[in-house]
Amino acid sequence: MKRIYIALALFVVGIITGAVEVYDISARVDNRLNELEIIDKNVTQGEYKRAYDICERMDREFIENTSNVVYCYYRHDDLEKINCKLAVMGEYIKQRDKTNYLATSKEVIKMLTILKAREQLSFRNIL
Repeated sequence: MKRIYIALALFVVGIITGAVEVYDISARVDNRLNELEIIDKNVTQGEYKRAYDICERMDREFIENTSNVVYCYYRHDDLEKINCKLAVMGEYIKQRDKTNYLATSKEVIKMLTILKAREQLSFRNIL
């Protein structure tokens, strides 16, 4: 009987850990998407200095957060691609290249959305 309780406890701990990870990923991706909207708005309005500051902060936080233990579940190739795109976005803002910035921003938004969808708990992701 003791083995059943231990197995059940480990199962519950696994479920709770998975739920916390999914919530954390969703919250962090949503945060990044909101920051990208703010940067997009600033670039569109021509406020490049403010947009650059936000983009640099977001890039720095992204690098710091991806070294966190929680991110061992992520696909690292996707994280590296997003990180590279964030650096490129900062350079486009610095050069005041609105067109290329907006195109890269849309790519990052799509990549973050896909990353969030891949980490959600669903039968498609389990199988």
